[in-house]
Amino acid sequence: METRANYLLIGIFTLVGLAGILGFFLWFAQVKLDRQFAYYDVAFSSVSGLSNASVVRFSGLPVGQVADVRLSPDRDGTITVRIEVDADTPVRTDSVATIESQGVTGVSYVGISAGSPGAPLVDPEPGDIPKITPGRSTLQTLTEDAPQILEESLKVIRGLG
Repeated sequence: METRANYLLIGIFTLVGLAGILGFFLWFAQVKLDRQFAYYDVAFSSVSGLSNASVVRFSGLPVGQVADVRLSPDRDGTITVRIEVDADTPVRTDSVATIESQGVTGVSYVGISAGSPGAPLVDPEPGDIPKITPGRSTLQTLTEDAPQILEESLKVIRGLG
């Protein structure tokens, strides 16, 4: 009878120890189980360097992550990016989402502009995922407009000669 009691005590001690270790890791990782999220869709023409779990920043502040990247179901050549942000993020109707590059590493993230203070906040219908207007980042604008700028520069140089 004594050996049986030892096995029971060892089993209980092991379960309590595992629960304690799990609790410590949850506390250490600062997991918030009651955190609320809002989801938005953005239709980009190009998502170079962006993937699932990429950071989403609101005016430079990290507020969420990319939940899904997929081809648009409309088959219009765009890529639909679903982002997950904190529910208290003040996304306005005139906020613009862009794909930005972080430093020289080439890691991309989604940046959301604050919009104008007078614009109303986006208030989605239950079960509906609102859309944010896509924009072009500075780097994207430069790379897309570079051929036209070069062509116009060559015209000016030829006109001088």
